[in-house]
Formats: sequence, C-alpha cells, structure tokens
Amino acid sequence: MKKIILFAAAILLAVGIFAFKPTQTKTVVDNSEITWVTDYDQAVADARDEGKEILLFFTGSDWCGWCKKLQADVLQKEAFVAYANENLICVELDFPKRTPLPQEIRQQNKSLQGKYGVRGYPSMRLLNADEELLYTLNGYIRGGEQALIQQLEPYVTAE
Repeated sequence: MKKIILFAAAILLAVGIFAFKPTQTKTVVDNSEITWVTDYDQAVADARDEGKEILLFFTGSDWCGWCKKLQADVLQKEAFVAYANENLICVELDFPKRTPLPQEIRQQNKSLQGKYGVRGYPSMRLLNADEELLYTLNGYIRGGEQALIQQLEPYVTAE
C-alpha cells in the first residue's frame, strides 16, 4: 500500500512540475530566443532602466495561424532575436482560447488592447520608455526578420 501511495505522489508531483507554465520569460542566458515578458509595468520600468523601446506583441498564441507563422518566420529568426535582445523590451500580450491566463494578465492585456486600438492579431506596437506610441504594425510581416528590423529601426534610439 505504501508503494502505491508513494508512486501516486510521485506522479502527481511530476504532473504538477510539467503542467506549470511561467507567465513571464525573463532570463535567457544564451540569447537564442527573445526575452518576452508579460508584465507591462515591469517592461516599462525595464525600458527606462535600460534605455530601450518597448515592443508589444498582441497574439492569439494557441489559435491564430498568422501569429504562429509570424513567430516561426520572423520573431524566432536569429537576426531578429539578436536585434530584439539588444534594442527592445518585448512584451507578449496573449489572447488564447484554450490556455488559461491569470486574471490580472487577462485584464492587463484587454486594457492594453483597447488603449492601443488593436482589432486583430497579430499586431505590434512600438513604444518609447515614456509609453508614447512610435509605430504600429498590423498583421503578418512579409519579407522576414530583416523587413521587420527595417520597419522598427527608424524609431529605435541608439544608446
């Protein structure tokens, strides 16, 4: 009986560990992926501290085909990852249909969606550290990561 209880406890512990999905990805050691944050206020503070612009990425991560394509074709490419990690604080504002989000994140995302006039996905907004809108991108970015970098570059201030 003890073996069964220990086995069941081990399985529950393993399921709990693998089911946990952090709401914020902040530490990336090897710069092989973009450092996405989900806390807007923290992103603004980081942008001020680091002298960077803020890239808001409005997505439907678990249902939006164009969002997934943008991630694969542009946002996860080496050149854009390097550019973003060097110049931007990247904020993912997700609107999933099947993946639960904490209530405060859902409310924050909905509020920012209204504030920045987002009506479809994927959409991006580039802000400065004072939260002023610098540039708007709606829909899929054709031309790959270089096309996106070229669109953002005139608005990104160099340190």
